[in-house]
Amino acid sequence: MVKSPSPNTKSLLSILFFSLLLLIAGYFTSTFFLASSIRLLDGIGVTAPTPDEVFRHRMYASAACAAIPWLFLLIRQTGKASNWKQYLFAGIAIVLSGTIFWYLRIISLRDYYAELVSQSNSMQYVFDFNILRFELHFAIGLLTGGLLATVILNRLNRNLPVNPFRKSTSSTLSKRK
Repeated sequence: MVKSPSPNTKSLLSILFFSLLLLIAGYFTSTFFLASSIRLLDGIGVTAPTPDEVFRHRMYASAACAAIPWLFLLIRQTGKASNWKQYLFAGIAIVLSGTIFWYLRIISLRDYYAELVSQSNSMQYVFDFNILRFELHFAIGLLTGGLLATVILNRLNRNLPVNPFRKSTSSTLSKRK
């Protein structure tokens, strides 16, 4: 007889499936991510990337997207998330944090470019593609959002009683004595 897989095995298989799905989605959307990131630099010149650099960028962006299901596993295990509202909060925190870190990188590159231009009026600067690292900042933001959601949910779930409308049994027992 063949045994049915345990719930932990099913959970791990579903995480692997969604991780693979997001890896593929991240690979195919990474060029849009890079193009929109460069477009947000507002006319700052960027050197043309080599095929190896583009492939490396696509792999990093794909790995960042594939890490999202593992962050949810961390949130479920350590943050003790129990209902869909907590998972929704965690998802919003992860994506919002990743977006904020990514956009902060764009702002810092714009400020650096403005500083370079203000120091020398006649020179036109072009950024090397290797220093952009948009996908790295996005990944760090995703990890930060996952850790932040884990800490917040852990604190919330630790302090909440099981039934907030009922008095705890310890206070009831102490009144009887």
